[in-house]
Amino acid sequence: MSFFDISDINKSSDKVVINIRDYNVAYNHQMNDAINIPVAYLNRFYNEIPYRPVHLICSNTLDKNVGTRILRKKGFKVVSYSLSSPEVCNESNKSERKDMCEWTRNNII
Repeated sequence: MSFFDISDINKSSDKVVINIRDYNVAYNHQMNDAINIPVAYLNRFYNEIPYRPVHLICSNTLDKNVGTRILRKKGFKVVSYSLSSPEVCNESNKSERKDMCEWTRNNII
């Protein structure tokens, strides 16, 4: 599964973007063209997701792993993901967000 920075998500790709962060985080830091289903609700609302390759937007690696496992059991192909933190999601902190994603890639993943 590939890692992408949130700012590098291609809007014209054939992937469906699923935002599995909590409602309060997803609401305060919205992602355009993303389907918002918190990881805790994936089992209940997976039928609202089109059957195309999936890109996940997650708060942390635990949510990424759980969300990927649930969706793969339901027959989806999860091909990529992005990690985001509420502190660095806004456009004014773009350089800080890039540093955090680089740190995440090097230290956690």
